[in-house]
Amino acid sequence: MGPKRDGRFIEVVETEVKQPPPLPNPPVAIPAAPAAVVAGGGVLPGVIQSGSVPKYGVGPALQDMPCVYLMDRSSWGDFKRALNNCGLSWNLPDWMHTVVYKGKKYLEIESQRPDLALFFPETNMVVEGKAVAPDTNQGFMDMLGFPKTMGEYIQPGMRYCNLNKLEFEPDHKLPARQKLWSWIVVCLHGPKSASQPGPFYYLTHQCVIYDISILFKRLWDVLETVTICSLDDEVYAVTHLEFNPAKEDLFTYIEEVRRAVRRLDDLNQRLPIDGRVVFTRPM
Repeated sequence: MGPKRDGRFIEVVETEVKQPPPLPNPPVAIPAAPAAVVAGGGVLPGVIQSGSVPKYGVGPALQDMPCVYLMDRSSWGDFKRALNNCGLSWNLPDWMHTVVYKGKKYLEIESQRPDLALFFPETNMVVEGKAVAPDTNQGFMDMLGFPKTMGEYIQPGMRYCNLNKLEFEPDHKLPARQKLWSWIVVCLHGPKSASQPGPFYYLTHQCVIYDISILFKRLWDVLETVTICSLDDEVYAVTHLEFNPAKEDLFTYIEEVRRAVRRLDDLNQRLPIDGRVVFTRPM
């Protein structure tokens, strides 16, 4: 009973005060991979190795790189530099020296160098320590009812041969290969606001998807081959380079002129003397 009021006792009712639930422990940050591992061609961020079997964990995505639209020959040099930077940033430095296993280029090299098969042998599947007969898994997959040829965009069994290291490209590099291929496609297509794709975008339809080396070789053959059209483009780039004081200063304009003249000089070096176009430089 509580204290008296007007000669009466006041009943005091005790209520239980509920405590708030305990807060959960803060999340533990995953330590970043050592720089030596990433730079040395080891495991990509987000891939954790257990023994010899890579396991995919949660990690940072591959960083985005700015596109260099290849809309004409004048941006070919910038495109090549940016492409090389993408390969290094995404830990795919040997993209230029890889071929599709049993693809057209692989078979062409194998016909001239039969010893190539020694470095890329056909391996049999091993289950619980026992070798499985070849094409056993294919027999099970055929029972799913899918056609044997799913088209160029669905090729789950595609493998890549690294001719620089003479080994198969690890599966954990596939995300980097996909990102690099997509980056090239966007650069060749041009900005979304463009009324039509760039002049070299058609080459992406002449290569097997994700075969970066062959696509680059096609670009190289087109852009590095000297023709009347390519010579005319470089001459036009020098003679019609306009100066816009609202967008650039005089020094920037002079540097652009020098860059255009250097591109023309590089092209002239692959032409006979009688076929060159040379601008007279002031003393």
